[in-house]
This record gives sequence, structure tokens and C-alpha cells, in this order.
Amino acid sequence: HLKAWGKHCGIDSKKMHAHAFRHFFAKMFLKKTKDIIQLADLLGHGSVDTTRIYLQKSYDEQQRDFNKNVTW
Repeated sequence: HLKAWGKHCGIDSKKMHAHAFRHFFAKMFLKKTKDIIQLADLLGHGSVDTTRIYLQKSYDEQQRDFNKNVTW
């Protein structure tokens, strides 16, 4: 049902899976709290290094940040 709902909303079905919501939560939580230790605990990670995997930016996010911050 999740993929069908995403398709209905125009979201790539490859990006529509339950784990994507976990990644979204991690990014939003860290953006608000800036507390990666608490985030790691909430996600049940034994290491902050595991949590950092969730916080990697997509190519589109990196490109947007680059274009926003670098002017030639």
C-alpha cells in the first residue's frame, strides 16, 4: 500500500519504503535538536557512526547546498 500511495502522490516508488521514514525522522530530529547522541539512542544504535549513515545527504541535497552557498 505504501508504494501505491507514493505513486498516487507522484513520489518515486523506489523511495517509498518504511525505512525511508526512519531516515526522514533522523534528519528532522537532528535538524531540530542538534543532539546526535539522543538520536542514536532513539534509533537504537550502539554507535553514533551508525546514526551518521542516516544523515548522509543525497546528491540533490548536496547540489542544492552547493548552489546556495557557492557563487562564482
